[in-house]
Amino acid sequence: MFTIRPYLIKDYAAVRRICLDTGMMNRKTEVSKKILAQTECDYYVECEPHNCFVAVDENDVPAGYILCCENFSTYRQKFNEKYVPSIASLSYFSGMTAKGYVALYKMFAGYYPAHMHMHILKEHCTDELRRQLLDTLTEHLRGRDGRGLLVYVNAKDKDLLSFYEDYGFTVLRKTSSYKILGFDLI
Repeated sequence: MFTIRPYLIKDYAAVRRICLDTGMMNRKTEVSKKILAQTECDYYVECEPHNCFVAVDENDVPAGYILCCENFSTYRQKFNEKYVPSIASLSYFSGMTAKGYVALYKMFAGYYPAHMHMHILKEHCTDELRRQLLDTLTEHLRGRDGRGLLVYVNAKDKDLLSFYEDYGFTVLRKTSSYKILGFDLI
């Protein structure tokens, strides 16, 4: 049984570990691990911890999380200033890829200013836990400035895509490697 609670600073190492264990990107080298953490974790817990939630066990140890950027404009400014240069210093190609993420999110920011990353350790990953995390985030975001929420999903992860579509997300863009889905918060 897991409890969903707001992210706390003490969760930083566990959340980063979950990101590295479950993230979409290559995790074979130390450089690729740093890039993954900076792209899918660090911005959210460092700049918007109030929009992040963790699923914890009875010992208060995180087994999963949902991290969110509430406002694309804020994300674009901070991510481009702090994280893109750091990522680019590790790998030129990865720096360009990070800029590409920002450009993808920008395409939909007018209606979907918020975006998220949700990761759960494989041994604990169920649709029920995914739903609990997503319910917590969507309730947190409702009534704020944004109308919608985006998520970027590996196109080969049919189980996760099915979960999001069953939840009410719609596909906004798809390629052979990824899909961007949107959820209406209004």
